[in-house]
Amino acid sequence: MIRHLQLALLALFLPAAASAEGWRHAPSGIAIAELPDGFRVGTESDGRRDGSDVVVQLGDAEDAATLYVYRSAFPNPALWFERTRLAMRVNVGAPIDSVAPRSFTLGNAAAPNGLREEIAIPPGNRFRSTAVAMAQNGEWMIKLRITSTTLDLAGITAKMDGLLAAIGLPAGAPAPLPLVVPAPCPDANAMRGRQRPQSMENSLLGVLAILEAHNDARGRSGLAAEPANWCRETSRFPVEQVAVYRRRDGKVWTALLGDAGMAVSAYMSGDPQLPGAMTYAANPSVTGLALIYDAMPAPNEAVEPALPFLVGRAQSSVSINASENRRDRR
Repeated sequence: MIRHLQLALLALFLPAAASAEGWRHAPSGIAIAELPDGFRVGTESDGRRDGSDVVVQLGDAEDAATLYVYRSAFPNPALWFERTRLAMRVNVGAPIDSVAPRSFTLGNAAAPNGLREEIAIPPGNRFRSTAVAMAQNGEWMIKLRITSTTLDLAGITAKMDGLLAAIGLPAGAPAPLPLVVPAPCPDANAMRGRQRPQSMENSLLGVLAILEAHNDARGRSGLAAEPANWCRETSRFPVEQVAVYRRRDGKVWTALLGDAGMAVSAYMSGDPQLPGAMTYAANPSVTGLALIYDAMPAPNEAVEPALPFLVGRAQSSVSINASENRRDRR
């Protein structure tokens, strides 16, 4: 009896054991104070070595769970959800014939800031169910993926509920962007611009417009912030790879690439003394000038030449670093 009392008293003065360690992403302030049961912090990778593209494994072989935190060009979950769902079809066999995301509020956001969906995987696949949630916090995207070999829809929904509830956002974030996808364009837009050779004049044209391109790419204006002013452009790209949106005045288009927040955009010049158009490449770290055209180029002809600038194989003559909002000229 005395021994049992001693053990009970000792327990009062010992710190309570956490069910799982937490995790924090320093650049964004996004954090998990304590992981719910069934999750643990596993391997972590940083695709760009600057904290702008981080992937953390949180699950196990039966219930694989992955957290992505990355700066995104055009950081609106409504725009990127479709791209992620298409990737899930390839990766885990998730059907896409009836995609039906629902909105939710992550952390202390003032309004719904994300979309989520739980999906039953057809028989014959090694997985039974999968779930995805994407949320926005300023220019940061938070994406969660859970895939299970054993859980049904109710089970994987509960898993996702617990993990989403554990994620905290820093105070003072901008208001969430509207969770709206632009409708298809009602009309065709002839775009026949051709590349111009690089020159001082061309570089000046790119410098004059890069701030607009950067602010649009980071969700401060443009497609992600004002989707009603845009429409979905018909393109020759495979839908799994590229979604093209055109501003309704025809002076800007944006092509969203893959599902990791990268994009190529084209802007008509607003200066009658320097007519033409320029393309910009935006990845999680940088918005940079790609190429100059004599008029608005067609997306299916202009995206591929801009890809080297997007992945760092070609250097932009002018760029803005996303993390420091700094303009660099070379």
